[in-house]
Amino acid sequence: MEVDGLIYPNRYSYKELLETKEKIEVEHLKNPESEIFSNVIAYGISDKENLVFVEMEDLSKEKIQQFIDDVVDSSLVVFRQSERIEAQATMNPGGRVTNNWNSTAGFRCLFGNIRGFIMSGHGSRLNDNIMINNSHVGTVIAWRWQGSVDAAFVQVVNNVELSNLMPQTNTAIGPAIATSIQGMLVFQIGISTGLTSGTVTATNVNITVTQPQGNFTVGVPMTNLVRATYNATSGDSGGPVYQHSGNQRNILGIHVASGGHYGTANNIRSAIQITPF
Repeated sequence: MEVDGLIYPNRYSYKELLETKEKIEVEHLKNPESEIFSNVIAYGISDKENLVFVEMEDLSKEKIQQFIDDVVDSSLVVFRQSERIEAQATMNPGGRVTNNWNSTAGFRCLFGNIRGFIMSGHGSRLNDNIMINNSHVGTVIAWRWQGSVDAAFVQVVNNVELSNLMPQTNTAIGPAIATSIQGMLVFQIGISTGLTSGTVTATNVNITVTQPQGNFTVGVPMTNLVRATYNATSGDSGGPVYQHSGNQRNILGIHVASGGHYGTANNIRSAIQITPF
């Protein structure tokens, strides 16, 4: 097959190309911050070349061989040099996110194989465009504000970096989900109050959350929330609530409403089918 004056082999089916690309994707999603994938800039299928390309910042023989040994060894794959792609914006837990109003970002996660993050449900709506620092970073594709869940999943565009670093503390929140226990010391980060802490006083609380809508105020009943003594105010909704366990910071949930009420990450995971990473 000749394309743009160059000859490419036309011996692979699209199914073969897709299967090879998916093998790389599985390993990438399994360990996105590994030494191998920290060197990978991009990968995908080139239709005209009839191959799978892997672009690396360091294209040394050692790096290529490491990829072949640990990810995929296939004649369909070609390796190329590439420069690092700069993020349009970075999502940090506890950072500011904006649509029609300001809210706080929760934690990064996957929705199936889709990259994104969790924010407040009452601070967004399905199909809302979400901004960070005046840059469009993604769209709400899964949303719930009922029962025990007040959360939205934002699918991010390609050039958005998803970080687990909390800028207010310069520490990282891990992907592990912990269970809230009465008397537990918990921490909450929001764009309005910053870092606050308190203890859990109840683990199964029903409340009615009120929110203005036009000339009216609507009340949304919520169930199975956790109540703690940390301080929070308007704008903190969606911010991560977490615990310390040794050097680890484990996700407990996201802030929902005044009075130190938060929804648990376990309930969000079950309702929206997300996986923190």
